[in-house]
Amino acid sequence: MKLTVRTKLLAGFLSILILMVGVTAVGFRALNQVRAQYEELSGRIQTMQLQARIVQQLMTEQARALNQYLLTSNRAYEDEYKKAADQLEASLSEIAALVDSAEAQEILARVRDSQKAYQATAAQLFSQQSLSPGVVQSMVTSTLPPLRSRFMTSVDELIQLGDKLAGATREQVEATDLQARWIMGVAAAVSVVAGWIIAVTIGRQVAFPVTAIARSAARMAEGDLTVEPLAVKNRDELGEMAQAFNRMLDSMRTMLQQVSASTDSVLRASHEL
Repeated sequence: MKLTVRTKLLAGFLSILILMVGVTAVGFRALNQVRAQYEELSGRIQTMQLQARIVQQLMTEQARALNQYLLTSNRAYEDEYKKAADQLEASLSEIAALVDSAEAQEILARVRDSQKAYQATAAQLFSQQSLSPGVVQSMVTSTLPPLRSRFMTSVDELIQLGDKLAGATREQVEATDLQARWIMGVAAAVSVVAGWIIAVTIGRQVAFPVTAIARSAARMAEGDLTVEPLAVKNRDELGEMAQAFNRMLDSMRTMLQQVSASTDSVLRASHEL
């Protein structure tokens, strides 16, 4: 297949361009993956922490409604308590769908255990028709606060775990980002070396025939026709030019031989006369 000099130069340029585009594409893909990974994990952690704080607020509303019921025996507060309890359960279910680490699941299990203990005590109190002032005082000051405190402490642990996971996620993202940049740097270096090799190869293919032709033409200009024919393997315009140069050299040698033979004939004829 014949490749012109223009085709070779264009192929070399396109090869370098493809390498650079490939390096850029790989780099951007890696960075986009890092960004997507960070955004996904960060979003899950933030949502989990938000739901955990909502759970704490709902527990506070439950405690307020239960205390008001114990003090007033007003069943309207029981409805408020149940509404807050349903919302709290929904938030805990959402948190359960977000957490996937064993540590988070263990903390969530403690949260649910403390929730069940508080709910069981509240259900027992709501089932009583009337409570003595002493029992109410004991429940409000001694029994319910430790249960609520244990629940709040477990939820705080879940929030703190979220901060810990966020820090670990940032470190992981930074490590991945560093790795992606390192890969981009290595790929860029490989592209530069490959581009240099391509440029040198094409440069030699172009420069060698031109230099050889120039040297032979300079010797011929000085009258030296003993130059060797050019051995150029290029299958392009430079190769055709080298072949044409070789034909010209052969033609000049043949012409010189014919002139020399004619001169010898003239000299022999003059001697005979």
